Amino acid sequence: MQLNGVQPNVITLNSMLDACAKRGRLGPAEWWFHFMEDSNLEPNQVSFCALLNACAKAQNPKRAQVWFDKMLGYRIAADIVAYNAFIAACAGQANVAKAEELLTEARAEGIFKSIEGCQLEPTQVTYNAVISSKSQASVPKTQIPGRKTHFYSSC
Repeated sequence: MQLNGVQPNVITLNSMLDACAKRGRLGPAEWWFHFMEDSNLEPNQVSFCALLNACAKAQNPKRAQVWFDKMLGYRIAADIVAYNAFIAACAGQANVAKAEELLTEARAEGIFKSIEGCQLEPTQVTYNAVISSKSQASVPKTQIPGRKTHFYSSC
């Protein structure tokens, strides 16, 4: 693309971020984001939600916190998609307290308040992420060698 003199735009780079997120490739997603910044392109909500999804797939709530804070630093409002991804990142590490804190914060920030007459509520994804964090926390830390412990096995 660049060899032909065509410069990527935010939409193109968001597609790269999304592809990385779907595969749980946080490192490459972060690289593409920095490429976007270095190219003087303004990241948008889609950019940050893709990064938060990559953090969720990589089960990395610490990086999710960094990207969530950076999104707010860009003065981009967090929406239900951003909160869901951040909560999912916490769920992967069984961080129940942080998942519940984010759900409470989303409510306090008015994420679930009405928008033009539509009453928004936490979605099934929101509750599933919080429940998942609780399920992960209840899984015994020991397991039979060679066998994976799935969090549903404690139900």
